[in-house]
Amino acid sequence: MILSNLLEKYAVQDPAIIDSLTRDHGILTAAEWIAASHNVTHQSKKSTGLKSGSFIALDGSITPQKTDNTIVVTTLKVAASLQEESNKIVDNYPAGKKAYMENNSAEFYEGLGNTIVDMIIYGNSDITGSPTGANAYDGLRKISDTNSMSQELGGATAKSTSIFAVRFHPKNAGILFSPEAFAKGQLIKVEPLADGKPTTVVTDTSTGAQKVVYQNEYSSLSAFIAADTKYIAAITQIDDTHAPTINHMETMLDSIKSDKNSFIFVSRRGRRFLKALKLTYITMTEMSNGIRVSVMDYNGTPVLIEESISDVEAWT
Repeated sequence: MILSNLLEKYAVQDPAIIDSLTRDHGILTAAEWIAASHNVTHQSKKSTGLKSGSFIALDGSITPQKTDNTIVVTTLKVAASLQEESNKIVDNYPAGKKAYMENNSAEFYEGLGNTIVDMIIYGNSDITGSPTGANAYDGLRKISDTNSMSQELGGATAKSTSIFAVRFHPKNAGILFSPEAFAKGQLIKVEPLADGKPTTVVTDTSTGAQKVVYQNEYSSLSAFIAADTKYIAAITQIDDTHAPTINHMETMLDSIKSDKNSFIFVSRRGRRFLKALKLTYITMTEMSNGIRVSVMDYNGTPVLIEESISDVEAWT
């Protein structure tokens, strides 16, 4: 593999082709991006309830009330990957070390983006393989389940998909990012390790064998915030014999109080279920070949492909 990689890079001075490996991320396109209030943490104030009013006599008295708010602190999490390249290949690359590392960076940017969106969709959920624990944050599936905003259709494990509806808000619902990193143009930060010089890594702990390499660390800070219960809803456990109906869709959208800032996210399989509804609620646009159709919106709410939504969700 090292030799074929070297031959490829000598023949073509361009990044490797990764089209078949990339995903469509509708949520990154549509989401509100919210600057964290304290760079790596975000504080939001949440009211515990509205205060009551009352009718009183012209000379009557009224009972005073005080605000009772809670401060919710969200901590951004780090997604990271490490690029490691043999110094023998890098140092002999015709266009130079910098060009070699840059031409091989696309896989890391794309892969880290996928990692972040996987967290946004499934973080801390009960779906098998979901990121969980101290280094994870709650994703759409977990949030909708916690807030009793999920409609379960009864599909089979490992054969089901989900549809999500999100009402974004510029302060209360969206993807949190580090404003300091953004100011430096580093939503995904690339840092050459060892000051960009070759370093050694152990390849065999039993013999102590080492290899000389160049390393770049790719990292990004993010979290997802939904400060209230009415921002995210889902239809889950969808399979071929448990398909969503108009009523399911309307219930999902009503539950988030759908407005112009709302979006529906589906996998390509999920989009096929929506196409099957074949009702005037769905606006469909024909493609150039006159055969294929693409669901653009449902009753005015945009439908976007999100390929991090699994078609084979499994749970125990």
